[in-house]
Amino acid sequence: MPTRPACPGRRNTPRCVLARVLAVVVLSVPAVMLVACGDEPIRILPDLKVDTTTFAGRWEGVVSGSGGDASLVMTLNADSTYSGEGGNPFYCNVIGTWTVSGGQFTSTGRACNAAIVTSVAPSNKTRLTGTWSATNGTSGTFNVAKQPEP
Repeated sequence: MPTRPACPGRRNTPRCVLARVLAVVVLSVPAVMLVACGDEPIRILPDLKVDTTTFAGRWEGVVSGSGGDASLVMTLNADSTYSGEGGNPFYCNVIGTWTVSGGQFTSTGRACNAAIVTSVAPSNKTRLTGTWSATNGTSGTFNVAKQPEP
């Protein structure tokens, strides 16, 4: 279907004037925004990157087991200590140590109920997906992703 130009022949019709005003407004908005914001670039999304040079950092995801599914936050420190916090009372906090050896991540720690919890996963510097088991007979899975540095 052919279209006809907005202003054929006569340029001062209300339709042509409206088209020119709209064009000026649409083309002026970016310039006004740049002047109003000064020299600072406008950031739509934060420029956050995951540090893949080390396993140390904050990891967030999900833990599953006989207590159901819950959120999980693991903090791996550079000195090989760690803490884990489950988002449901069944998964109490764990404090212990972690290592990476032979392509496997392993953490072992004492939970608030005195059980020793061991978690293992193939080593990956951005996502850990593996299993956990405790000396009190409970076990399950976990899946966490490394979080960007603030």
